[in-house]
Amino acid sequence: MLHETTTLGRWAAVCLILVLHSVRANGANVVLDELQTKDFNDNECGKRLAQREGLVKGGYLTRPGDWPWHVALYQRGINSDGFEYACGGSIVHRYLVLTAAHCGNCGRNEHIYEFEEKRKPIFKQYPWMVTVRHPFQDSEYVPCNGVLLNRNYILTTTCVDWQDEVSVTLGDYDTGKTKDCGTIDGSEQCVSSVQTVSVGQVFRKDELVLARLTIPAVIGRRDHIEAICLPVTPQQRDRLYNRYIMTGWKESGSDSKILQRAVLDAVDLNQCRAELQSEGYHAEASQKLDDSIICARNLNNASRSPQCNDYQPGSAIQAIEKKSNRYLLYGLQTGISYCTVPERYIAISKYLQWILDNIRG
Repeated sequence: MLHETTTLGRWAAVCLILVLHSVRANGANVVLDELQTKDFNDNECGKRLAQREGLVKGGYLTRPGDWPWHVALYQRGINSDGFEYACGGSIVHRYLVLTAAHCGNCGRNEHIYEFEEKRKPIFKQYPWMVTVRHPFQDSEYVPCNGVLLNRNYILTTTCVDWQDEVSVTLGDYDTGKTKDCGTIDGSEQCVSSVQTVSVGQVFRKDELVLARLTIPAVIGRRDHIEAICLPVTPQQRDRLYNRYIMTGWKESGSDSKILQRAVLDAVDLNQCRAELQSEGYHAEASQKLDDSIICARNLNNASRSPQCNDYQPGSAIQAIEKKSNRYLLYGLQTGISYCTVPERYIAISKYLQWILDNIRG
């Protein structure tokens, strides 16, 4: 994303002209009305509507019409019913606004600036994690994990039958309780109820699933429901981390109802491939291993690694970008290794264009 500026010499207007299509019908050219609309005109965009009087440095008040492409972005306040100013932006298309990357709350939690990850609380700190299941399944069991991308979409894997009815639960922590409470900084806190929404539309690519919710997520109105950030810039997409933060629910065990976290070490693809080949059950998977997969495990304590804790597919690996202090999504777990080989995660950066192409509204 781009920062908007207030210096006339630095802004740039993006002007697009929609190419007019014409079709020949009954020997005459008929111009389609819809395509006659010009989103932009190179001779019109970027002009001030107020009379020019010269620019004054120092931030003096402007008049209505001085900067007609400037917009104010508001978000609904967590502790209020109204909207709060978030940041500014610039109109670049009748449907598009450019704003700064830091605008919005994706990928943030209360303790992002504090101590190392394993010392942070888990309760309320990963509000983008979602559970995916069929409505007829036990609500305490999590067959599939996923993440919230925005108010309308989640990203997950092919871990449920997507031809059947599927529901998504947002803002959950302990699936065995109707109201979640936990201790943060020595004091007990509780959150409001979860939001359960059905899936209305599904897009698939390989083992990745982008699902549109039938009702928008209540982002901004509950502090335990928020979206994670995507690695949208080239620098974010291309960066490789030695360690990732994994979050998700497990398949079984006494703590399988509670959201879990682990810090994982990335495993070299060649080593991962060799381990897969050595296990007959995973030999076929080794042939499909390429840079669209991230392998990871807890090398320092294998007993606490997801490979031996049976984390469900769709569990997320993320990293904190120091520049923006936000969690960025880098992978979603595919399958379960059952303690024999490193866990495999779908590399989100390799599917980013597909994700962005299919997210609408």
